[in-house]
Amino acid sequence: MRRLLQALVGQERAIANARTACSHLSRRRVEREDVELFLQAHAARVRGATDRSA
Repeated sequence: MRRLLQALVGQERAIANARTACSHLSRRRVEREDVELFLQAHAARVRGATDRSA
């Protein structure tokens, strides 16, 4: 019985760890997308400023 309880607790801990990792990765993905959008917009502004000054 004790082994069964330990297995269940271990399984629950593994599920909680997986959920935490998934949430963390999701946040990083969103942050990476935000940075990519910013860099694209910044590059477009720089190109526009370069085109106007040339």
